[in-house]
Amino acid sequence: MSLTPDQENEVRVRIIAQFGEENVMQMDKYFMELYDLQFGCADSYIFLEKVREKYTATDPNLLCAAILFGMKRGEVAYECHIQQMEQERKQIPGYE
Repeated sequence: MSLTPDQENEVRVRIIAQFGEENVMQMDKYFMELYDLQFGCADSYIFLEKVREKYTATDPNLLCAAILFGMKRGEVAYECHIQQMEQERKQIPGYE
């Protein structure tokens, strides 16, 4: 379930209003770093270990970025699940 461009803009404005533009830019940087880091991981445990190794200081912006990263991953996983279910339904005789 993806956002429309108008919804994305609304969310962007709300996030900037809540956290400030500088923090949002930092969160975006963290998000992209986490996204890149995830590609080299076979599973979530390896990913978490790499995150712990890379980011040794506690930073609230990192926590926000991690939450946003998890939300996006969940959204993508949900969309894949729905598509898979739809494909399975189409294979059922009489499904229209």
